[in-house]
Parts: sequence; structure tokens; C-alpha cells
Amino acid sequence: MQEPSNQVVADADAMAVTAAQRIIQSADAAIEAHGLFSIALSGGNTPKPVYELLASPQYSRPSIGRDGDLFWRRALRAAG
Repeated sequence: MQEPSNQVVADADAMAVTAAQRIIQSADAAIEAHGLFSIALSGGNTPKPVYELLASPQYSRPSIGRDGDLFWRRALRAAG
């Protein structure tokens, strides 16, 4: 597991790339070590560029779909 760290990046695009790379690195390492990867993902528009990158061919990993669990959290607003 990677140690937590702070990293300053140039802009939102660089943040999305950095986050996608870290997720893939963590997934690959977890699957290699334990045969499984699980992650809980937030909903909303803020993380959308990261998720788009993860869905792209450049970042796609068959092992994550086969050996990974992805959990999404979506907030529902009460009618009122």
C-alpha cells in the first residue's frame, strides 16, 4: 500500500491523470499481492475526469474488472 502523500499538480487535468495513475498502481499492486482490489468511489462531477480516464483504453486493466470490486456512492436528494 502506498504511503499517503500530498502532491501539487499544475491544474485539474494533471490532477485527474495523477489520480488515475495512483488508482491503477494501487490496483495492480493489490491484485499482485492479494488477488483482489476494492475501491469506493465518490459520485458527482468533481471526480468525473478521473473516472473517464480509468474507463479509457490507456488505463483499462482486465484484471480490475475480473479481480476488482468498485463501489459507487450516489447521494439521493429528498423531495421537499
